[in-house]
Amino acid sequence: GKPKFKDPYGRNIEEYFPQNIMHDRRIARGNTYAAMVIPAGTNPETMVMDKSYPNKRKSQQRSSIATPKQKSIYPNRDIPTPEPLPGREHREFQTSPYKEILTDKPPEREQGIATEFYLDRPPVPLFQPKMPAKENCKSTQIFEGDYELFNFNEEVEPMLNVMVTKTLEQARMEVLEETELAIINQQKKEYEEIVNAELVMAQ
Repeated sequence: GKPKFKDPYGRNIEEYFPQNIMHDRRIARGNTYAAMVIPAGTNPETMVMDKSYPNKRKSQQRSSIATPKQKSIYPNRDIPTPEPLPGREHREFQTSPYKEILTDKPPEREQGIATEFYLDRPPVPLFQPKMPAKENCKSTQIFEGDYELFNFNEEVEPMLNVMVTKTLEQARMEVLEETELAIINQQKKEYEEIVNAELVMAQ
């Protein structure tokens, strides 16, 4: 059908033809680090087929047959270098005032980092106590019935007092808990009897 919008280049849709992108000079090839040179004057009009191209080619062939082709002195204005003198030869030199990188490989360098050097701490030797001499060893002898050093009846009284107090307190708490549970069960039983009596009266 008819297109909704007109072509921005003023061409008809029939004038366009598919083009292989492998032959498109605007597509970059090779290493991505290399500079992509786009020729001047490249525009989308290169994708448009000129209908008059076959006719122009035929007319050029006819003119070339009729008249011999004239060789241009400097094609495309590319002026060549003069020929070298006898016994000499031309050499290619870099005449640019600035340095040019003649490789596509990006610059690389190696760099390392290290922590400060510390010696490992030696292992701690095992503790070996020094045994005293036999003449320095002392001993204490407690004879049977000697109460000056330790009296059991006096030393055991505070501990026995604590044990008896804790036992009585625990027994009292258990009795109070049993009494409280009995009261709760009694109240629960009375409440259930009242609820059952009200249900019987309601029926």
